Amino acid sequence: LRDDPDKPRFVETVIGKGYRFVMQSIDVEVPTVVQHQDPPAPINTTPANPVLTNHFATDHAANNHIPTHDGEKDERRKRLPVWLLPAAGVLVLTLAGVVWYLIRPLPPPRITGNTQITHDGVQRWVAGTDGQRLFVEQHRFGGRTAAQVDISTGEATDIPIPVEGPSLCAVSPDGHTLMFSPHDGTLWTVSAEGGSLRRLTEKLNGAQAWYPDGKSVVYTIDNDVFVARSDGTDIRKLTSVGGPVFDMDYSPDGKTIRYTQGDALWEMSSSGSNPHRLLPGWPPSSSTCCGRWTPDGQFFIFVEGNELTEAGWNVKAGQLWALDERRRLFRRPPAEPVRLTADANGWWDPTLSKDGRSIFARGVTPRGELLRYDPKTKTIDPYLGGISAEFLTFSPDGKSVAYVTFPQGILWRANRDGSAPVQMTQPPMYPVLPRWSPDGSQIVFMASPGLHRPNVMFVVPAQGGKTQRLLPRENGQEVDPNWSPDGRKVVFWDGVHNDIRILDIASHQVTTLPGSDRLFSPRWSPDGRTIAVYDPPNCLTKLFDIAMKRWSTLVKAPPGEFIEWSPDSRYIYTFCVGNRPGVGRINIEKNKYERVVDLKGFRPTGYIWTYMGLDPEGAPLILRDTGLTDIYALTLEVK
Repeated sequence: LRDDPDKPRFVETVIGKGYRFVMQSIDVEVPTVVQHQDPPAPINTTPANPVLTNHFATDHAANNHIPTHDGEKDERRKRLPVWLLPAAGVLVLTLAGVVWYLIRPLPPPRITGNTQITHDGVQRWVAGTDGQRLFVEQHRFGGRTAAQVDISTGEATDIPIPVEGPSLCAVSPDGHTLMFSPHDGTLWTVSAEGGSLRRLTEKLNGAQAWYPDGKSVVYTIDNDVFVARSDGTDIRKLTSVGGPVFDMDYSPDGKTIRYTQGDALWEMSSSGSNPHRLLPGWPPSSSTCCGRWTPDGQFFIFVEGNELTEAGWNVKAGQLWALDERRRLFRRPPAEPVRLTADANGWWDPTLSKDGRSIFARGVTPRGELLRYDPKTKTIDPYLGGISAEFLTFSPDGKSVAYVTFPQGILWRANRDGSAPVQMTQPPMYPVLPRWSPDGSQIVFMASPGLHRPNVMFVVPAQGGKTQRLLPRENGQEVDPNWSPDGRKVVFWDGVHNDIRILDIASHQVTTLPGSDRLFSPRWSPDGRTIAVYDPPNCLTKLFDIAMKRWSTLVKAPPGEFIEWSPDSRYIYTFCVGNRPGVGRINIEKNKYERVVDLKGFRPTGYIWTYMGLDPEGAPLILRDTGLTDIYALTLEVK
């Protein structure tokens, strides 16, 4: 309007509010469109509103050079480019499309299928791949080995590493070098084809990972994180994390380290700074662990489960999730992960293929069949209907039995024949090695409160009720609780001090069994005279005479997983896992080992991979593996 901003005649700007019309009166001239073919028609110039005057319209047009002639206005319209309006529309649509593309949610990743790679049910943990082979740690009844699995055929062959029972830890980015740990807890590297070994560290406890360029490694000792060159030199401490660390992995750009601590995923910078929980508050009642990045760093694949606990080889399984970390201009990645699997199988140990299109994972459907060996008929038959259960303990009167279902990890009490079961505990607690008290009033067991948390002792009333800590204390690891025959004491292994201790139930006083350093699996004899313990490094069973306060060593038996007293205190039964798997026993009076049953070809299962118990008559009970556990390639689709 060519108005004066200081002395407006028509529109006044009101600061902070907007605009206001201030004109008092105007004249309006209504022109007609000139029709060149016909003479112009008369125009009615009578104002529509008597308040308006022609004077204002004429003056306004003159002062602001606005043509009042109809022909001039028509010529101006003709001079406007005809393409201007469509072009402006195209430009607006293009800009809107660009903005939408930049801020639109990207399609989430998804699993579109899977291919089973192995078909033999052997327990295997995938440590890495070179693109053609999977490098795995495999467990068979009788030993642990490192092996390679051909991805296309599923054929597995052992890797010739000249140590006993190597635990495969990580694979170098180029797939040429393996990192492993023997039983002594040291850390070594070896060529993927086998051969000479190189020691990295004298002590190991926790997680290991390779830097993306393959020139350095990171590992943990106790609660400290160290980084070193891949040849073991130039060792320096990064940080302390305040607890055990597992399943460590570098981001592809080398800037971030993620790991499992407790029952959650954590991360810190590659310099060791700013350690913090990765997904605080998600999920509110589940555990997360075992994460791996895709090679392009756009997704972080991990395991989540409602009942992940510090469980045995077959129990560790959950569902796979992906954390979307794709970055775009004006777009933030989703705050919560996307679920990839939701099937009956549990999944574990995700490892990404080199091209990022497949997730190699162990599919687990655990189940067992409870069997009893009959010494008279020399046969092995289903017990309690072949229920999938372990850790049986019988009431003092022999009328009731308590057991833990596998893999659900629920403690039940039932009649001797398995009828009328009553649930005693709730997940995610996983009771292990329950023992009925001599007076039949309580059941003691050990359990882990969560993933990678130490086991502690609990008691629950035999008729059902509230579960309570037997020995309340902040820092403890209490394993293998066993009642004394009079029910006044409980013997257990103290994991903090690595020795055997005895708890007085009435006074809550804890004393150390003299000379029990580095001994394990205490078992109080039914007659109350001795305590049997296991010496793992030497595969020996030792006896502590309570009255004489002295130790004696029994005859050496094949390597075992369990020791159990016979009801008459004459034998100690062992579950052998060497080259000749089976059940044997040591005759205490003759100090002689006797073979009870040969289990060649038998596939055990259970919370700690194997289980053996005895019924009130002294007949061995074992759990046979009837579940499924194989490696699969899951197809990962990203659009």
